[in-house]
Amino acid sequence: MHPASPVVTAAPAAQALLLNLPEASSVIGLTVWQLRGLVASGEIPVVKVGRKLYVRRATLVRWAERAEGRHRT
Repeated sequence: MHPASPVVTAAPAAQALLLNLPEASSVIGLTVWQLRGLVASGEIPVVKVGRKLYVRRATLVRWAERAEGRHRT
């Protein structure tokens, strides 16, 4: 008899290092299409795994901090 292997579950989105575009857009408060535009323009870099795009959580934080600095009045 084989010992039971531990069950591995995915990290919750709140703790995940990589976020898919819908998760990332909800973190920064933009629509998926707005985020896709920022990705297409090169403003937000992505990690590509196969055909899927992921954004690092730290990248979103840095982008938001830079964007805030540009729009202060």
